[in-house]
Amino acid sequence: MAAQIIRMRRKFNEPMQRFVFGLRKPEEFAFMHEVQEKLLYSADLLATSYVVTIRKLAPLGYELLCEETIRSFKSEARASDFLMTRLSHARYARRNKHVVHFLLTHSVKTLAHVIIADDKWTLLNNVIGLELPGL
Repeated sequence: MAAQIIRMRRKFNEPMQRFVFGLRKPEEFAFMHEVQEKLLYSADLLATSYVVTIRKLAPLGYELLCEETIRSFKSEARASDFLMTRLSHARYARRNKHVVHFLLTHSVKTLAHVIIADDKWTLLNNVIGLELPGL
């Protein structure tokens, strides 16, 4: 039965992606992308996984509107190290107009959430005590 569910999920993925990428409003796109992620990719729903999601949203007019990286880890330490490395790279990257969300979750709980917009950093959630100098 599990194999059948996985096949059905994969079969549904392509039409869902076409629908989501056809949306014109950034808010609708972001919302439906998140719905798609929860429906089709369940790694972040496993109680043992620490998941780092990096979502880069571009302003309208860009060819690629959204770029996303999702990595699952068995330990909070490894997930935090990966997140800090990516935050460090973002801090020294060239300036751009993208909005980037850095999110660390465990099960359904958000442990860390950082947003970069117009080179301004906002720390929304810091349950694990990320130390971000200069933030």
